[in-house]
Amino acid sequence: MNQPDAKHSLGLNAVRHACSQVLRSCRRELLLSALTDRSFEEGVRARDFRESVQSFRDAGLGAAEVVRIEGGLNGMMEDVLRSEPDIRYLMRSPSRGADHTFAIQDQRAVIETKQVYDLTYRTYYHRVIAD
Repeated sequence: MNQPDAKHSLGLNAVRHACSQVLRSCRRELLLSALTDRSFEEGVRARDFRESVQSFRDAGLGAAEVVRIEGGLNGMMEDVLRSEPDIRYLMRSPSRGADHTFAIQDQRAVIETKQVYDLTYRTYYHRVIAD
């Protein structure tokens, strides 16, 4: 497999670090979201997932956790990217094109977020790859 050149390594390393940060800092929220077996990529923009978030709120889940869950996977990713000092966050594009666009030094990079976990239907994988 070819190694990325220095120009592309910056963006790749930033994406890798951001993904690791989301997994570390939002572990509980990701687990609860996945247990709903509903799409949580865009959080409460998805009607069905909105119902699940309300049930978490009604059950007494902490306000900070509920806010992170409401933002969905993309909200968690945006928070991490915005908190990185070397990254200039440019935009989030729900449902159109790449989910996140950011710059690191003079290079633009994009992230297309997909939730794939143990309960993901195998028939969904071809759409993930196509995206």
